Amino acid sequence: HISFTFAAISLSAMVARADGTVSREEYLAFRDSFPLTGGMCGKIRQLFLLACQSHTPLSSHILQIKILFPQQIELYISLVDRLFRIATADKPLVREEERLLAKIAHSLGLSPAEYSALHDLNSRFLTPRIEIFEIRINGLRRHP
Repeated sequence: HISFTFAAISLSAMVARADGTVSREEYLAFRDSFPLTGGMCGKIRQLFLLACQSHTPLSSHILQIKILFPQQIELYISLVDRLFRIATADKPLVREEERLLAKIAHSLGLSPAEYSALHDLNSRFLTPRIEIFEIRINGLRRHP
């Protein structure tokens, strides 16, 4: 679905710019997290750069994903995991990135336990944990 691709690109760009700058490492993490082949790579890069400048509300992208793939929690978990990888590609997670990731996870309907598991899974890149959700759980498998 092209609409999902645009929404995922936009969310990725929002996460990449949440700390104030979009680094090369964040773009590379985006490219690695959402691999495409053929002639689409150049177009996706252009869309990513355009999305970095967009001011479309987060809620629009979330709604688009939820309409296309209702109640697809595994897809939502995989998406948030990939967004964590983008956020932590260049340096430890900062407060703005963590707040945005938590808002995305909550908006997609992830439970506090699911978000916490993703946070912990990606914690090797993180600074001390900001308590956004109350419950912590281990054992969530990372999706390639």
